[in-house]
Amino acid sequence: MTDLVSIIVPTYNRANLIVATITSLQQQTYPHIEIIIVDDHSKDDTSVVVHKLSKQDNRIQYYNRPDSKPKGANACRNFGLEKSSGAYVKWIDSDDLLSADAIQIQVEAIQREKADLCICGTSIFTDVNKLAPFKIWGDLNKEATPTGFIIDGFRFHTCSGLWRKSFFGNTSPWDEEQMNSQEWLMHFQQLCKGLNIVKCKEYLSFARYHNNNMSNRSNKKGKYYFNESTARIKAISFAKECKIISPPLYHKLTKELFWYFMFVVYKGSPLLAFRLLPDLFINIPYLLPPLKSTAAA
Repeated sequence: MTDLVSIIVPTYNRANLIVATITSLQQQTYPHIEIIIVDDHSKDDTSVVVHKLSKQDNRIQYYNRPDSKPKGANACRNFGLEKSSGAYVKWIDSDDLLSADAIQIQVEAIQREKADLCICGTSIFTDVNKLAPFKIWGDLNKEATPTGFIIDGFRFHTCSGLWRKSFFGNTSPWDEEQMNSQEWLMHFQQLCKGLNIVKCKEYLSFARYHNNNMSNRSNKKGKYYFNESTARIKAISFAKECKIISPPLYHKLTKELFWYFMFVVYKGSPLLAFRLLPDLFINIPYLLPPLKSTAAA
């Protein structure tokens, strides 16, 4: 196996954590990798730290997000994809880690099954418990379909996936307007397109949980729930474009949309709530419970 794997790492102010992430990538038993760091214009010493590592390892490439692209991890992920040369792509955040054999195992699996995506188990860790997992992230046992994702809870972490780059064609898969729920939306949209997925039972990726995570409850304000709402609006629209036929799916998405809308109001963000009203009215019919169960899409 000599196919190049591009590992794309968006980062912002992670000088204290990114060394551990890059080290876990450098230690991969699969040698044919490039490590693409895309900095969202950090204010700390992230650039100094990465430049020092890149001088020691020519597999490491460092870029600043172009000013022409909006601020945020999604623009960095898309830009990293543009710069990538690999046949396969993995996105990993600059505070997460991979086991040393992660890429090796996933490349073998994706090639063996001729798949578009290989996913593995992900465990959550903290600086306190190190790599001893205190929680397993997601559920790979559910059916990997749009309905399985929305209704049954099929989930996989961003750092879990190894993607065949050609699957994306010339598209930019990450929605650069989304400030959160971007992984949820991206994964759902790719499932709607039709993905050939192979699942690895091993836990090969490790997601760090700390106070700066957007998913930390203390960080959830009105804008967070606004983005949860817009992700559901976009998911409904994309499913329609892909001709997904599943009344329970649209019903569940619309219920979630209205639920997050109420949180936008509750968190005291009336202007953001007002912006959601047109899409709320359009999707009201989906609030009616489906008359009968429909086969999974």
